[in-house]
Amino acid sequence: MRKALPWLLLAASLPAATLRGTVVENLTGHPLAHTSVLLEPVPGSGGVRVTGRTNRYGLFEFTTKPGIYILQATRPPFLTAYYGQKRWNSAGMPLTITESDSQFVTIRMMRYGAINGTVVDENDVGQTGFAVAAYKNTRPLQLAANAIADERGVYRIYGLLPGDYIVRSLGKDLEGVGYKPTFARETDEPDQAHQVDVDIEEEERGVKLRPLPGQLFKLTVTATPTDPGDPPPPVIMTLVSDMSRQVIKSGSHTFSGLPAGDYEIFAEAPSYSPDQKQAAYERIHLAKDNSVSLILRRIPPVTFQFEGLPTQALNDGTVKLLGRRKDLAGSHDTQVIPLSDHRATLAVGPWEFAVAPIEGYYVARFSGVGSYRPQDKSFDGWNADLVIYGGSVRFSMSSSASSLHGTVSDGGDPVAGAPVFLEPMDIDPARRLTDNYVTITDVHGQYHFGSLGPGKYRVLSSFEYQMPDSKTMENAHAKELQIDVHTDTGADLDLYVIR
Repeated sequence: MRKALPWLLLAASLPAATLRGTVVENLTGHPLAHTSVLLEPVPGSGGVRVTGRTNRYGLFEFTTKPGIYILQATRPPFLTAYYGQKRWNSAGMPLTITESDSQFVTIRMMRYGAINGTVVDENDVGQTGFAVAAYKNTRPLQLAANAIADERGVYRIYGLLPGDYIVRSLGKDLEGVGYKPTFARETDEPDQAHQVDVDIEEEERGVKLRPLPGQLFKLTVTATPTDPGDPPPPVIMTLVSDMSRQVIKSGSHTFSGLPAGDYEIFAEAPSYSPDQKQAAYERIHLAKDNSVSLILRRIPPVTFQFEGLPTQALNDGTVKLLGRRKDLAGSHDTQVIPLSDHRATLAVGPWEFAVAPIEGYYVARFSGVGSYRPQDKSFDGWNADLVIYGGSVRFSMSSSASSLHGTVSDGGDPVAGAPVFLEPMDIDPARRLTDNYVTITDVHGQYHFGSLGPGKYRVLSSFEYQMPDSKTMENAHAKELQIDVHTDTGADLDLYVIR
């Protein structure tokens, strides 16, 4: 690894430097054209941020200031790759660019894992049209990706990170016969399912699914808008179970092939009032063929209050409200919720809200229409609420935030560009805005975290990981700290290396 060089502090006054390189596919070595390449300077090194793309031959060239940089390549459907990383989930190593040298580097990009198999009937004949889903083998199960079996019953589920998965066919009525959702190994119990171990750039083949005959039900949903309009507004209905979501653009639809269990129904449509939408939400238990009639009501905006912040912060865009819908199938992607006069029109149903970190502040309390107090007694993460009839959500912000700083060393020498991970141990992992807070050290090996609420934390610096989970932090013996209100805590770290 490269240490910070004192003369790099004068890099801003030196002539331009050149970095050339290529991006290739890891397994074949074939060049990857049209790949986004980012050169990110280590703080204090004198470098400047540069972006570009590879040409048709997979080549790129940057002319920039001398400095210490992290080099990154991005091209779907590959994993993001970094120069110098040891493994697919390792951090990138800092790269020193000088005016006197002309370097040529290579970045190898890896593909995600995949699961391949067939859906067959009682006689091992492929069955077409069955939906198949892969779940992370956690409790509760987490939907990872899905696919549809082709005319031979063959399916392929891709885009999977390394880990343990179980695979299931979804319910389907086929020629008058009901087939209930079935995991590999012909079981409807996840604890008895065949576990599939997926690794990077590998395709696990031959995962056979033989759906079991069983009773399935139908659910007819009718959604009637309050503002019918001429022409009627389009209605979008979503049926959610603990393992799947079905989205239909219709005001009336019969969902078939459903096993007994709990379901959520969401329906929404535009309203002719400019700041409103029409929506309805209902949760049911299905044990027979059933029908549900929803009346879409005009949903007024939700008002958001941020107590304890100066007026300027509320008006200049400093406050970023984060939200994610939550249903039986899990959490949706995080979104930044735009506010107009502190209000936002949201879809009905369960939500979680949070405030993006603000320098010098942390969330001290939260209250909403259907909110609850988290068991871990911290509000500086995701907070649950139920959006049905508008209402008000209040964040109480404290200006008594704390900070953490220190120097990362290796053999007594400061390390530039080293990732530093900070885990808030008082917040349950499911409620954290990110697995860990992360920053990188500057040219002097120094790091800093601000806007921390009081509580217990642990901190680790290592190039071995991009984002270690709680178990990894524990196994790496991350340093544990207690941070009090309105303090600046110092904690120097030794760079962690897997021996």
